Amino acid sequence: MTDHGTHTTGVDYSVHGRTELRVHGVSGTPAAAMLQHSEVLLKRVSGDRRAGFYRRWYPGGTTPDSDAGRTEAYSWGGLTSGPASRALWLLFLPFVLVDLAHWMLPPMAKDRAPVSARLASTLLRLLALSITFTFLVALAVVTLDVGAWQCAPVERCSRRFAPLGWITGLDAGGRLAVAALVPALVVVILWRLGRQSLRLPTQGQTGPSLPPGPAVSVAELPLSAPTFWMGDVSELRLRAVHISAWCSALGALVLAPAVQLADESLGRSVLAVFLVLHLTVLVACIAVTCSERITGRGGDGADRTTRPLMRLRWASFLLLLAGLVATALVPVPWPVDATYLVSPTELPYLREVVPALFYVQVALLVALTAAVAVQRPGRIGASRPGFHVALRGYAAPTTAFAAWLTAVAFGVGLGLAATHYLGVAVSSIASAEGLLVEEAKILADPSSTLAARIGIVQGDAPLILPPGYFWTGTAVVIMLAAFVLVLLGVVVYVLRATAALAPQIERQYPGLDQPDRARTVARGRVLAGLTDHVDAILGPLLVVAVLEVVVGSVLFRTIRLDVVEKDPWIAPWTAFGVWITGLVAAGLVSLGFLAFRDARVRRYVGILWDVATFWPRANHPLTPPSYGERAVPELERRTAELTSTEGDLVVLTAHSQGSVLAAAMLMRERNSPGRVALLTYGSPLRRLYARFFPAYFGPLAFAATARGTHDATSDHWINLWTESDPIGAWVLKKAGFVDRPVHEPTSLELDDKGVRPPTCGHSGYAGFEEYAEAIRILDNP
Repeated sequence: MTDHGTHTTGVDYSVHGRTELRVHGVSGTPAAAMLQHSEVLLKRVSGDRRAGFYRRWYPGGTTPDSDAGRTEAYSWGGLTSGPASRALWLLFLPFVLVDLAHWMLPPMAKDRAPVSARLASTLLRLLALSITFTFLVALAVVTLDVGAWQCAPVERCSRRFAPLGWITGLDAGGRLAVAALVPALVVVILWRLGRQSLRLPTQGQTGPSLPPGPAVSVAELPLSAPTFWMGDVSELRLRAVHISAWCSALGALVLAPAVQLADESLGRSVLAVFLVLHLTVLVACIAVTCSERITGRGGDGADRTTRPLMRLRWASFLLLLAGLVATALVPVPWPVDATYLVSPTELPYLREVVPALFYVQVALLVALTAAVAVQRPGRIGASRPGFHVALRGYAAPTTAFAAWLTAVAFGVGLGLAATHYLGVAVSSIASAEGLLVEEAKILADPSSTLAARIGIVQGDAPLILPPGYFWTGTAVVIMLAAFVLVLLGVVVYVLRATAALAPQIERQYPGLDQPDRARTVARGRVLAGLTDHVDAILGPLLVVAVLEVVVGSVLFRTIRLDVVEKDPWIAPWTAFGVWITGLVAAGLVSLGFLAFRDARVRRYVGILWDVATFWPRANHPLTPPSYGERAVPELERRTAELTSTEGDLVVLTAHSQGSVLAAAMLMRERNSPGRVALLTYGSPLRRLYARFFPAYFGPLAFAATARGTHDATSDHWINLWTESDPIGAWVLKKAGFVDRPVHEPTSLELDDKGVRPPTCGHSGYAGFEEYAEAIRILDNP
């Protein structure tokens, strides 16, 4: 960008001299708030509406910014909270979590082989594919089994199908084919959303260079690699695999019962051919997912496999449509009489798929934990106080476990909510038969009242769900109880820690008798410090969840399936858990649609994406696009433009998540050393990123950040922190040139206006003298 006439336009367009470049954190702080200027008096000098660089505009053709430099704001909030379609990603939160787990894998120690690290990455990709199957199976239970197979032929159930009541006139094959269009539409939506990218056109992968692979050693700096934020062809291949696997698995779920029940031998043979083709594609997709070279990040199998996998994606989708047409045309009768007193039945083969998928996922999680354990991750950061990795180094399997539990809970909640809308949920054929027998007795009893008879005919039909759905309801109650106990423990800790800290705070402000205010300040600091005790808070919940999975897996194979419905001790808790699970699923769906329509809600939802989608897609390709892939290179280019000549200086002031963008950029910064000064405040670099992402952030990475900001004579990085901040903290040391604590509150007594001086928290740094002092220091290196 060249210099323009600033005094005729009212905007300082110059790029030389001194520039303060402000970068906001989570929630997308508007440029007007960062520049403390009217929104209508801002001009975008670079970038676009989603992520742009803004300066103040002054009517009349003069601007005070040009006197001693200028102030510029980088507003990137539109990358996470802008488009309404981003709200739909909320429904696929497990995809985001399992992808995030990839970046939490610990770095390899010098004495460890990379085999286990690569195995952990492969297991995560397989688990991510299985979570895609979890969503598919959840939709299949609702649409194929409960809807098309069980409910549609029964008049007292299908009356709620309006305006889709016409499908009740189809045979079983036709109903399955029509119902399968719903999950087929979902995969088209995922296909479309998964193709979204925030990278600029010039950022695509244009050469043979590949991003760093998943096996990162403790001595590496992956974020410094020039290809880290570039597009990875393996993402395209992995997305094609997930789409193909979804289509083939859906086709198999429809065709398997159709092949079993088809009347015509020729028609059965045609359906069997389609079934074999779908199963072949499914096996191929699983095999390709296991290949590090083809679907692993940084895989080098692009030349041989990319085009075939792109074609397989279309072939599997067209094969699905052809199989559905064949299923609709071949006569497939329903195996029971379509009266309201029917012999209950369930969709063949689907009931076996649910537990099989469950046990495969448990095995993958166990193997993933073992692969991480081989790296002995608990040693990372143990020698440096404050840098010890979170969850003893097992953040990756823990997050993957949370992704799986979330997917299971959402699928179960969706099935329970839909079933309760259409009829009465039961866990087995025996339970359904028991209800029907009781209804038959009432109808056959001459003494039964007319109201009772009408109530049965117009009442809800029993609909069979997999027994695991009801066991999940019981598990939810146990997890709620564990959560309440942990919450009570946190409350007790906060009360005790506050009582111990309050006298210390009183001594910091001598001569004042303000015990209530001291306790308030102490409580705020204790609550903020809970972030450092994530192991103690999440650990008990994790143990309970693991025990539930283990015990539930054993009990599910050894105890009668109807115990969750009939046992007087278990049934009430199961019913409560079932209700809670369905409510949570319905609430998540409602929140997604509300965020789709309301920009304010979408902005708050965007806070989650600010944290989760900083990283590129790695092992699940159907996740929101990474804003880091655009923000980091864009920030680097703008900084280089503003420091292109001798004597230029950029004072980069970055808050919260913005400090992560700044650090990632400066690790790559090589064009203008000594011309960038960095002020971070409310920074989660050590507290969250170094502890949860130790392969990418830590002392070595922070040293690289510092090298990007200093010359041979002086340092240029100041980090402000305070104990009342629940997110930001010190980065290298509690005290020193880089880390400077903010003294807050300035006083415990009332000011002249009768107002107590505020505490800093996470967003109040600019109001304290330490902030202005840091700017003065960095302006004069």
